[in-house]
This record gives sequence, structure tokens and C-alpha cells, in this order.
Amino acid sequence: MIYRRAHIADCARQTGAIFPAALIVGGLIFLSRLLAETVADALPVSSVWQFLALALIKYMPQLLVFSLFAGVLLAIEKAFQRREMLAWFATGIGLRHFILPGVLFALPIIVAIALLSCILSPWSVRAADSLRAQLTSNLDPGRIRPGEFGVVPGGEYTYFVGGDEQQFLDVFIAGEDENAREIIAARAAVREEDGFISLADGTFYRLPNREEDAPEIVAFSRMDIYPPSPEELAARPRGAAFSDLRWEDPRARAEIIWRINLPLAALFFALIAPMAGGAFARGRRRGRGLIAAPLLFVIHLNLMYFAKDQMEAGMHYALAILIAPAAVFLTALVLSKAPNR
Repeated sequence: MIYRRAHIADCARQTGAIFPAALIVGGLIFLSRLLAETVADALPVSSVWQFLALALIKYMPQLLVFSLFAGVLLAIEKAFQRREMLAWFATGIGLRHFILPGVLFALPIIVAIALLSCILSPWSVRAADSLRAQLTSNLDPGRIRPGEFGVVPGGEYTYFVGGDEQQFLDVFIAGEDENAREIIAARAAVREEDGFISLADGTFYRLPNREEDAPEIVAFSRMDIYPPSPEELAARPRGAAFSDLRWEDPRARAEIIWRINLPLAALFFALIAPMAGGAFARGRRRGRGLIAAPLLFVIHLNLMYFAKDQMEAGMHYALAILIAPAAVFLTALVLSKAPNR
């Protein structure tokens, strides 16, 4: 049908214009964060572009979901502005007839989002963790200055180093798990060739989280510790391969639903975009879709994050899947009923 080809072409033009803009805006946001880390000496300047590329890959599914929704919605709104919809309505073609071509246009993008969310996005997290571990967990005398504070990726250890650039003095190391907080204060530290860090003349403190457990304090003349490797740090669910996620683990289950929710979100937006675009295009006020698309996307994305957190606390997976689409549908309905004056 002619209207289907015309609508798919309009969706392609609008999405093709929106996606580069979303990519640039997202890139600028990520770049500002990375530059802030370089100013704080948490990252070397030479690694900024690597982390920027990995961040864009990580968030590419979200950028594609937004671009798809905004593209289909604005295609409908543009058709109203050009009076094309009046001609289609006169021939008996309503807004519901534009759902199928919108979904057909969205299918390749939905497949790309599924591949990105399940494969490439987790890989980018693992690669970023590995790179950050290589850059920040290495106690390099050329990079550590007196009073510098650094964090190993994953937050397992923190270092406060005094002295000069040739040796490490007054080392403070802190780590925490679900049972206790461990603190090591040492006079000096030396990095051995096998990767161990040798601490000299210090005290080890283990402070249990439960009041009934007694703290442990041990003085030592030498203690060897081994900072977590990049592989160990990348084992968190966000960077785990899809095949490694186990449904029995609440955190892994939440991560599985999160990855599934991204392509489902793209399909949901492709389904509601024609009706939402038609509702926003009616009346005197034009361009409401430019405001509605980011608003609805942000609501949906934040509810997805909320559902992921609540799944780790025990929320049922069906509710985690449905809560965001239901809220966005109701919000779109309210916005479509808003007066145009």
C-alpha cells in the first residue's frame, strides 16, 4: 500500500535525523563525566576516547529506543502538518492502519537493540572495567603523588598514599563486604613483580557489621595483598555474558529482565507512537511530540531502573516488565487529553 511505503520512508527520515543528535548529546554527557575524572587524576587523558567509545556502546540500546520512538511519533505529526493524514482519513485509512508499517520499520532496529543489550553492551562493560582496572589498580610511582586518593574499579579497595613519587608511605586501604569492613594502615608499600602488594609495619582492622561480633585487630611487620583482577571485577551482572546469568540469583534475574525490557520497550513505543503522535498533532499547538517523546522515554527508562532495583528486592518479574509500559501509556493518555490552547 502507498500509505505504508510513505509512512516507513517518513519514519526512516525522522529516525535518521534524531539518532545522530541523540548520539552527540549522549557523547557530550559521557565526555564531560570522563573529563571530570581526568581532572581528578582518576583517569589518564589518553584513555578518554576509549572510555567514551565503550560508554556509547553500553548506552546504544537506550539511544536507539528513544530515536525509534521519536522518529515514528514525529513522522505521524509531520503527516498531520502536511495535511497528508486528511487525505488518508478520507479514503478510510485511520491511525490504527499506521501501526503495522511502524512496527515493520521498527523490527530491524528492535533486533539490533536485542543484540546490543544482550551481547555488545555487556561486553563494553567488561572492557571498560578491565581497562579501568589496568589504569587505576596499578600503583605506579610515576602516577601517584603525595596525598592522592584513588579507587580500584568495583570499590573493593581505596588507597591514600603519602611520601614522594619514588616510594609509597602511610598507606591506607579499606574494603567492605556484607559482613564486615576491613581496614589496613601501613607505613609503606611495595608492588612485587607477581602482582602482589607488600605492606610493611602496619595494623589490620576487621570491624564486623553486627554489634555482637568482636572486632579483630592484628599488628604485622609484613602483609601481602592481591588487588582484584579485571576478570574478577567484571563478574558483576551488568557485565556478565547472557549465558552466565542464572535465574535463581535475584541480581542476575533482574539483569535478565532489564536486557529483555529494552527490545520490548522499542516494540511498545512503536505500537503506541502512531496513536500518540496523532493525539499530540491535533489542535493548534504544534510540535508537542518534540516535548512528549523525551518525557515519555525518560519516564519509561527510570521505571525500568526502578523495576530492576525492586526485582533484586523481590518484585515479581511480570510486574517488572509491565510497570513501565503501563505508566507510560497512562501518561501518554493524559498528555493527549491536555487542552491545545
